[in-house]
Amino acid sequence: MKTIRCPQCNMVCWTTVSFCNRCNFDISGYLNEQGISVSENVERSYSENSARHFSADSNYKNNSTADYKRTGSANYQQDSRRDSSGYRFNDSSNNFQDSRNTGNGRRNYNHNINTKKGLAIWSLILGIISLPFFSVFITALIAVGLAIVFGKSGAVLGIIIGLLIPVTALSSGIVSLKRASRNPAEFGGKGLAIAGICCAGFSLLTVPFVAAIAVPNILAARKSANEGSAISTLRTLAEAEKTYRSTTRLSCAEINVLSEAKLIDPVLKYGEKNGYRFAIKDISTSIAKSECSMTATPIDSADGTRAFYYSTGDGILREEKSTGSPATKNSKPMDLR
Repeated sequence: MKTIRCPQCNMVCWTTVSFCNRCNFDISGYLNEQGISVSENVERSYSENSARHFSADSNYKNNSTADYKRTGSANYQQDSRRDSSGYRFNDSSNNFQDSRNTGNGRRNYNHNINTKKGLAIWSLILGIISLPFFSVFITALIAVGLAIVFGKSGAVLGIIIGLLIPVTALSSGIVSLKRASRNPAEFGGKGLAIAGICCAGFSLLTVPFVAAIAVPNILAARKSANEGSAISTLRTLAEAEKTYRSTTRLSCAEINVLSEAKLIDPVLKYGEKNGYRFAIKDISTSIAKSECSMTATPIDSADGTRAFYYSTGDGILREEKSTGSPATKNSKPMDLR
């Protein structure tokens, strides 16, 4: 049984049919008009239709290429993206859809994107805290709190903790950024990590300038506070001596005696307070006239720059630049105005 290609639609048909099964073209009438026998028609139509077929294929390819260039980009953007495991990402709903075929038929599963951002958020929080304005306040709170519990060593520990805040923020941000870059499906918060790194970097850059301004001022304020406390303590000792002599009618008492009599702060029992060392000496010239001298000398140059002298005889407070030695009655009177 022979076949022939339809001259109109190029469909292969049997020579025994009168009309094409696709386009209803009159194949038998066409053969009669051409005066071609079935065998001749098969050979001729095969050559003609083959050429037409290849021409149609090339036109189809050209048209398909043009259509793809015109619409392919838009269709690709609108189409869902698939990965090698069969998951399709839907841009409009921001979720994953499992479009794999299963034994029970085609199923779609939606999975929410739950990325880990804890480390990035922590980096941002520490980065904000490490900014100069907040860092000074937070460090002061930590240092004071630890100083109340552990004393001077606690204050130093609080300052160290304050200095470690920007370093911790920077390292946390870098680790979070690397995780988000390597595995974005599991770790997120890249923008938060970058913000934390920027804040921490800015803080680390400004720490030397802030320290250059703040540290000298803090030390000067500390010295001034210690000196003010020393002056106040000398006056307290003078009042305590006056009370002690009026009640016991004895000469000048030592600091430990005044402490046992509960006339002074128990902190002064060992003769030291706020970076100063205190001493009391009996300078009476006669039994009838009892006089006491009191000195306050800084323990270290970082604690104060002035030494003080006070005598119950003249009631004048004197000062001298500290060289490690106590002030004397020859030191210049202090201007208290």
